[in-house]
Amino acid sequence: MSELASQKNEPCRLIASIGGEPDHLVSALSLVDPRTDWIEVRLDQVPKDAVQSLIAAPSLPIVATCRRKQDGGQFEGDEIERGSRLEAASRAGAAWIDLEWGSDLARHLQRFSPARIILSWHDFNGTPPDLGARFQAMRAASGISLFKVVPTARRLHDLVAIRDLLRETDDLIAFAMGETGVASRVLAPVWGSRAIYAAGAEQATAPGQVSVGALLDQYRFRSLSPRTRMSGLLGRPLGHSLSPRLHNEAYATLSLDWVYVPFESESVEDLRDFMIALEISGVSVTLPHKEQVLSELDEMEPLVRDLGAANTIVRSGGRLRGHNTDAEAALAPLRKRIPLQDKKVVLLGAGGAARAFAFMLPREGCTVTVYNRTEERAKALACQAGIAWGRWNDLAADPYDLLIQTTPVGMHPRVEEMPVPREWLRGSLIYDIIYNPAETALLRAARSRGIETLDGVEMFVGQAAAQFELFTGVNAPRETMNRVMRTV
Repeated sequence: MSELASQKNEPCRLIASIGGEPDHLVSALSLVDPRTDWIEVRLDQVPKDAVQSLIAAPSLPIVATCRRKQDGGQFEGDEIERGSRLEAASRAGAAWIDLEWGSDLARHLQRFSPARIILSWHDFNGTPPDLGARFQAMRAASGISLFKVVPTARRLHDLVAIRDLLRETDDLIAFAMGETGVASRVLAPVWGSRAIYAAGAEQATAPGQVSVGALLDQYRFRSLSPRTRMSGLLGRPLGHSLSPRLHNEAYATLSLDWVYVPFESESVEDLRDFMIALEISGVSVTLPHKEQVLSELDEMEPLVRDLGAANTIVRSGGRLRGHNTDAEAALAPLRKRIPLQDKKVVLLGAGGAARAFAFMLPREGCTVTVYNRTEERAKALACQAGIAWGRWNDLAADPYDLLIQTTPVGMHPRVEEMPVPREWLRGSLIYDIIYNPAETALLRAARSRGIETLDGVEMFVGQAAAQFELFTGVNAPRETMNRVMRTV
């Protein structure tokens, strides 16, 4: 067992991973965040005669890796050449050499002395059901200081498999690749992984890598421990979302030992078991799962039943309760701007957020018509909410006082897109609930036509603050949350 693993209270090491051609590596090494613990240098594209200067330059411990294409790397030579690069790295002072389980090089460890060995296994296709058995087979190897197991997460339960594997040993680095696997990278200190790899340069070296800065500043990596309570965001895709930044900044402001993590998933299958197994206190729910999660709930507040959508789930023991904080947060900014009584409203979209407006606006005295490019969805929402629906192209001539845009069109990164042409904009107010960016192309077009606008920031903060309070039982620091959103 390694010196690192022999101390169970040893912190999870943060490894900045960089790769590329020699010139790029030299530049990247000079820019690595000094707060990292170790640096992984990918030697895939580095000739043997350039290894010495690269490995000797940093003052931090080096993990030297030369990954074959079949293992997800860029190296295309033979094993003789690969071994010579790694031997040169050891002679130059690399603290660790990473070798793939089952490779020829892993059978001749003495070549790489005095560096210590990380024996690694990766699966770029998924997380096999026999993950534990594979790890036990790896442990038969002798002379290994640390083991590294990295599958790809495809569903929520794959994250449970990673956590369970880490429970079995204290000499293991384990996490999952892919967007669903991001959570396992953030939660590495909570689950007991001996280290985690982060992007040490602008370009990540593996799918789902989080940057060193994000782990340290946004997720407060150094303060996470098995005592840290967890909440998170459920949806797909989540790369654009500012929710992790917003909630984690709020936790930091109040010195709460909590972390808010993205749980990206194509489905909500096994959500209850997932939240119970990982002891997740609550999740925010975003596109496209606000309606689908209802089947996973044990109970729900009446508003969720009325709207047919939940954007918040709170776990109490083994039971999940659904809430909807969208509805009130969506209407509050509108009430401040205009009187809603007798307004004719056009609603773009038929998803979870649209449902909140569809059910709540008639209670405010509005006449609502929903438009969606998929007419069947518009019809279904109109029937359920008791409102009208219209064919998409008819909106070109339909008069209205207020247009509310609830689709993802115009959201980061596709910020120049608009859900409807500029010529279709009219009325007294255009409300776009997108918050990233706050100023969408739609709102810019509306202002160019002399129409007042309302962005989605206040709604976003309002629903997030209500979620924060449901998760923690503590009043949300709304001033902090507003500042975060307005300084993005």
